[in-house]
This record gives sequence, C-alpha cells and structure tokens, in this order.
Amino acid sequence: MSKPTGKLIRLTANDVDAYTKAESDTKIADAKKAGTDAQTTANAANTNATNANNNANGRVPNTRKVNNKALSADITITASDVGAYTKAESDTKIADAKKAGTDAQTTANTANTNATNANNNANGRVPNTRKVNNKALSADITITASDVGAYTKAEVDTKVNSAKNAANPTKRRSIWTGNVDRGGTITLPESINGKHVMVNVNGKFLSLFFCGAGTTFSESFNGWIEFEYNGDKILKNPNGSNCRVLQVMVCE
Repeated sequence: MSKPTGKLIRLTANDVDAYTKAESDTKIADAKKAGTDAQTTANAANTNATNANNNANGRVPNTRKVNNKALSADITITASDVGAYTKAESDTKIADAKKAGTDAQTTANTANTNATNANNNANGRVPNTRKVNNKALSADITITASDVGAYTKAEVDTKVNSAKNAANPTKRRSIWTGNVDRGGTITLPESINGKHVMVNVNGKFLSLFFCGAGTTFSESFNGWIEFEYNGDKILKNPNGSNCRVLQVMVCE
C-alpha cells in the first residue's frame, strides 16, 4: 500500500487486511455462540443417547422368540403353539364325549331292560334244585313207573298174561311138590320173581304174584297164610294156622 508522504497517515484495520475490534468481537461472539450451541447440541445428544440407551434397555432384541417364533416380524400364536385344542377341535371332542355319554346311557338302558326281562324270565321259572319225584331238575330227568308207584307196561302185561294163564289149567307148570307144614321153607328150582304162581294149600289153590325179592303176600285161607319170596328162590309158610303146602305151580 502506498501513501503520499509529508502528511499524517492513518491506517485502518481494513488497510492491513484485518478485522476491526467490532468485527472481531462480533466474530468472537459468533464463535462463542457456535461453541455454546454445539455444547448445547452435544448435551442434547448425550441426553438423547442416554434416553435411547434407557429405551433400548427396556426392550428385547428382535431375535427374541416367543414359542420359537422370532420377533423380527409380526407373529401369531395359535392354540397348537401353546399345546391347546382350537375351538373347532374342542367342539368336536366335546361332541364325541357327549355322544359317548349318550351311547353309554342307551347301553345302560338296554342293559336295565335286559336285566328286567331276565328277572321276569327267572321269576317265571323254578330253581334247578327243585325236585320231581326226588329227582333234581339240574339235569334232564326221566320219571319211571316205579317213581310214581305204578307198574311198567311190561309188568302190567306180565300180570295180565299171568292172570289169563291162571284161568287156563293147561298152561300151569308144577315146579315143586311136597309137604311143608306151618313155618316150613320151600326151596324152589327156579325164580318166581315177576311170575304168577299157584300154591296148593291144604288141597286148595291160592293164586299169587311175586313181583320182586322180599315180596310178602298175605291171604285169608283156613286162617292167615303168609308167603314171602326173598330173592333166593325160597317160598316160606311161616305163620299159617293148620296149613300145609302141597304144590307150587307157575302159570305161563
């Protein structure tokens, strides 16, 4: 910079390419304000960072899982995720349970009806310990003529035939002749069980029928006479009064 000499020279800040005090003060004030603003901004940033950290500390990472589903996106938890049935599944099972109960009730009602019928059936029967002619009904039984105190057809036929034959002298067969007084015993040569027998007592014939061992027959003939067949082909005249057996004949 050149100035004319010989005069008073006044230089300004601008002449020396500098800021005036006022300009410097203004710039310094602006710099201070910028620093203050920066500090304020920094303080606010620190506060925000603290708040952000506090906010983050109150949250979970997006890799956290709920029922094995990551929270990196929206998730939906279903009944199966918590080991439960859906409403539809529950309704189906409840319906099945109700049906099972209804079926059980039907079965129980049928069983009760069957039990009632069985009891009615049983009430219309007799116990298997019941006896007919002393034969228990616990098994099939057969009632015979002897059970009802009757002769069989064969026995009746034998008796009838013997009676018929007794009326026909030509069919009488003598099996013993002799002389046995009262209390005597006659030993016969054959069995007379089930046969019609003619016994000659004191010259008169008694018509007798012996139907089994030990059979006793009593007849009034010149006093009381007893004939007993004991199964050993023995004919006895134990108690006769003045009796004498002379002959024994079988009617055929």
